Amino acid sequence: MALPHHTIDTVHVGYKLSFSRTVTEDDLQAAMRLSGDRGGYHTDEAFARAAGFQRIIVPGIFTAGLITQIGGQLNFLARELTFGFVKPVY
Repeated sequence: MALPHHTIDTVHVGYKLSFSRTVTEDDLQAAMRLSGDRGGYHTDEAFARAAGFQRIIVPGIFTAGLITQIGGQLNFLARELTFGFVKPVY
């Protein structure tokens, strides 16, 4: 469901905006096609497990891109984003 469009000027202390997303196999494949990242972490179950993961993981660029949904709903054009990946996304 699309959120109503706002501007960054409408954000105030206590303002809340959130969303949820179930990552699908199609999402995983699209992220790899767009980024070109087809590393074993994302494509090879045995490789991912040998590297210490439970199973294949979603490419970081896909995970990082999810935050732009909130910025988009605020009509906020980001000039710089810094991410720290604290846990894998399966």
